[in-house]
Amino acid sequence: MPAESPTDWAVQDWLVVVEGLAEQFDPAAESRTARRGWRLLETICESCEIESTEYVFAIDNDWGPAAAAAAGSEAQPDSQPAEAFDAEDWQLVADAAAVIADRDNEGARGERAAALAEAAANYESSVSPRPASDS
Repeated sequence: MPAESPTDWAVQDWLVVVEGLAEQFDPAAESRTARRGWRLLETICESCEIESTEYVFAIDNDWGPAAAAAAGSEAQPDSQPAEAFDAEDWQLVADAAAVIADRDNEGARGERAAALAEAAANYESSVSPRPASDS
């Protein structure tokens, strides 16, 4: 079952991405990609009204396609983090969801993460890249 457009994802969908970003990047790393990944993690948490240090306590380990379908639009964050993402951000989002899909490939959460990764990759291809910055 394909995932909705990322602009319609639920908070738990975004937490899948946050978890994947946290697994991929060390917050103390100095690389541009790691810094960008942590900024993305913090932006998503802020939009979901979850402290970036507390996201792990908000994760629903039973989240999957059926739970997402049942949750509907009430489960969406008040402000979608996706509004300001560029193509590079979407690539990080897709990669982060894929990390969780690979790790949890036996369950509903992994199935949902795989659908999210595919939706983000498809969405990323429709977004114009913005100029790279070193900050």
